[in-house]
Amino acid sequence: MLQSAKLLQDSRAIAAIAVQQELAVMVEMGVIECSISEWCSPIFLVPKKDRTLRFCIDFSHVNAISKFDPYPMPRLDDLIERLGKGECSRAGAGLESGEQAGEYWQRELGERWQEQTSRLVGTGRQDWSRFGT
Repeated sequence: MLQSAKLLQDSRAIAAIAVQQELAVMVEMGVIECSISEWCSPIFLVPKKDRTLRFCIDFSHVNAISKFDPYPMPRLDDLIERLGKGECSRAGAGLESGEQAGEYWQRELGERWQEQTSRLVGTGRQDWSRFGT
């Protein structure tokens, strides 16, 4: 076997293990559940600076059919002023730190939208039941 083919095979195995680990954490936290949805968004892994992998999903086809909300987003400086001296949490907390991960997946996703968030993984299809804030 060529060295490059061996490296590709090894990287795919590592990626598959990383995906299964992320999915196991999300199932345990109640963030995702099994699905029979006709929708299916692709997943992919993106390397972070610290060489760990970030679990990502491409929802571009869902965005393409979503209705635009014409309500304008408030100005960022106005939002910060309203918060005052309150503590702000980092939005991109990720799943790597258990306590932060539990705080990240707080918002429940309505049943109406769950099937549209379905994605195909090695073990079948899964829907999101909660999402990050």
